[in-house]
Amino acid sequence: MDKKLHAPQRDNYLDEMKHFVGCITEDKPPLTTKTQIIGVQKALDGILDSAKAGEAVNLS
Repeated sequence: MDKKLHAPQRDNYLDEMKHFVGCITEDKPPLTTKTQIIGVQKALDGILDSAKAGEAVNLS
C-alpha cells in the first residue's frame, strides 16, 4: 500500500534567517547551543580527515 505524506512547502532558508534576526533583535536564545554546533563541526572535520586518510579517524 502506497501512502503519500503531505507537508506544507516552506522556505527553510527564510525561516532560518527570520530566526537569526529574531535572536538579535528580540534577544531570543538560538535553537542550537554552542556545544551542539562545535560537536557538528568536529564530526564534519572528522569526515574530511577520514576521507583524506582513507580510513577511520578518532574524533576525540
